Amino acid sequence: MLLQMTRVRKVTWAASVAAVAGTVLSAVPCIRTAQGCRYDANLTMLAATLVAVVWYTCFTYETLAYQRDRDRDQRERARLALGTALMAELQWLEDMLDQIYVSGPFVGYDVLDHALLDIAVGRCDLFSPPVTSAAATFRSRLEDVRRGVNQYMATPSHFDGVDPSKRQANRDRFKHFMKAKAGYAIQALPPLVAALEGEDVKANTRVTEDPIADGALPKLPPSPFGARRFTSSD
Repeated sequence: MLLQMTRVRKVTWAASVAAVAGTVLSAVPCIRTAQGCRYDANLTMLAATLVAVVWYTCFTYETLAYQRDRDRDQRERARLALGTALMAELQWLEDMLDQIYVSGPFVGYDVLDHALLDIAVGRCDLFSPPVTSAAATFRSRLEDVRRGVNQYMATPSHFDGVDPSKRQANRDRFKHFMKAKAGYAIQALPPLVAALEGEDVKANTRVTEDPIADGALPKLPPSPFGARRFTSSD
């Protein structure tokens, strides 16, 4: 941007000097012949108008160039921020899908919610086509698993069938079906992560927690805001 602005300023100054010099040099023949010179108001106004137009164009160009560079920088910051946050969400989703792949659907809360993935797909203008394509593919497979898990969570008996003797077989069949869907969703994750890394979006180190026994609670780290009101980090 600085090189472009310098080049524009040089052209602007050259045009301004040429316009003024042309006006001044128009009187040189009169001076050389010792003849009286008449003031040419039209030529002066033409030169002044030319200088004004040239500098107006220069300032307009520099303003637009600044806004273009500022918008590009803001776009880059938004892309990196969203991509980094998305990486953290993908790590969580992979863990939940892995759990479904191993154990099948379970009754609980909506563990496959993916707000950041939805935002990334909606703001596909921030990313390259490979990222957009991989994100859409992963999201469609994730939504397929999510709908099955949420339906099972709402009405587990829905998949039992009408024949009581086949209830367990139907449940096992549905569980295997959901495990397979979770596997396909996990398969779509590495291409998305690779595409994001291709745009200099780095994944944070996966956070792992120590397992806890039944009835126990995870240990709390020291509070960054000072002493807590109800718990301590001892």
